Amino acid sequence: MQQNQLTKEETMVLISAKHQEKGALWALIRMSLETYASVAQAAQDHQPLNLSTLGEVVDTGWGDLPEEDVLQAMYARYGDIEKIRSDVVSALNTE
Repeated sequence: MQQNQLTKEETMVLISAKHQEKGALWALIRMSLETYASVAQAAQDHQPLNLSTLGEVVDTGWGDLPEEDVLQAMYARYGDIEKIRSDVVSALNTE
């Protein structure tokens, strides 16, 4: 299986959030559907998210969303991408 293909139990999620110390960020994360359901609920309940525990962090960047060309490349590679906006990210283990 190619790395960019998802199983039936996985989804790609683009999370837009605010890091407690560094400001706005986005992260593209490959996660299980079960994890996605709990993350979506946590974000709706305004609970902090720990990105390092959600699944495979595929890409990250600073700002509200990726640049348009990066976003289009994500759609081209992965197809539909779920989106979650979170008030706060409590931990970020990426550079």
